Amino acid sequence: MRIKHYFKAVIITALSTILLSACQSVRPYQRIFLNDHEMQMGATSGQQFEQYVEGIREGATPPASGKASGGCGCN
Repeated sequence: MRIKHYFKAVIITALSTILLSACQSVRPYQRIFLNDHEMQMGATSGQQFEQYVEGIREGATPPASGKASGGCGCN
């Protein structure tokens, strides 16, 4: 019975340590960098390129895309 309690305590301690170590406070002089383009969520340039290539390969226009791409890759 003691082994089960010890095992539970070790698991809870490890999970707590992992969850609490993910928190980080931001200093006031670092806050100006939080609004940089690299910090924004959304499609990165790599994902945009993959969508572009997929549009060429499939011969379809990706959603929310202004330009129409053909299947031959000459757009």
